Amino acid sequence: MNWLKLPADKRPHLITFYLPQVDDAGHEYGPNSPEVGATVLSVDSTVYELDKAVKATGLKVNFIFVSDHGMSEPDTKHTLPTPAALDTSKFYISGDRMVVELIAKNPADIQPTYEGLKKEAKDYDVYLRDNLPPHLHSSTSDDRHNRIGDIILLPHFPKMFNLYNRKLDKGQHGYDPASVKDVHAIFYAWGPAFKPHTEIAPFPNVDIYPLVTQILGLTYTEKIDGTGELANEVLLKK
Repeated sequence: MNWLKLPADKRPHLITFYLPQVDDAGHEYGPNSPEVGATVLSVDSTVYELDKAVKATGLKVNFIFVSDHGMSEPDTKHTLPTPAALDTSKFYISGDRMVVELIAKNPADIQPTYEGLKKEAKDYDVYLRDNLPPHLHSSTSDDRHNRIGDIILLPHFPKMFNLYNRKLDKGQHGYDPASVKDVHAIFYAWGPAFKPHTEIAPFPNVDIYPLVTQILGLTYTEKIDGTGELANEVLLKK
């Protein structure tokens, strides 16, 4: 609130912060637990108090309330074992649970391992980095920073891997949101820039960035993943 009381040329025009309580409770107790319900009410009360305090300043402030993911409750008791076709001495293993990426030490091992995994795969899908589903935006053509594994294993909900035999949280995320609706994120927005009482269909989270730049009157020239579709749908026309 002290920031908002600064003169216009000194106060920040974009303020971001994170409330972790719901995520923490969801992981520990599961997304449908009473503990999560209590933390949702707590965060809701916090946002109410924030909104009330901002209104008292008389400033025309826009709020965008989002999450980076939803949360599901997978089967943590019957996890998938390390596939027999995977020789772990030949690959670096990145990730676990919902996304396992295999990085080959020798490229010659990629194709035979992939074929072996495809033959034995049950309750998970096997992909080469070149043939991941386009809607995941994670194949070779999307990999500008060379971070995607050579072979990718994606379990079917509610299954998951536990290759490192770790204690698993009751609540998890990382499944494909196109097929597991529980992991959809949330989006609430209000303020003078937004159409009131408007409900919209799900959209890619990356569209939030161009929405914010439009509200702030900023332009960008770099390549981004988001589009202006969300802004066109929710913002009042000037």
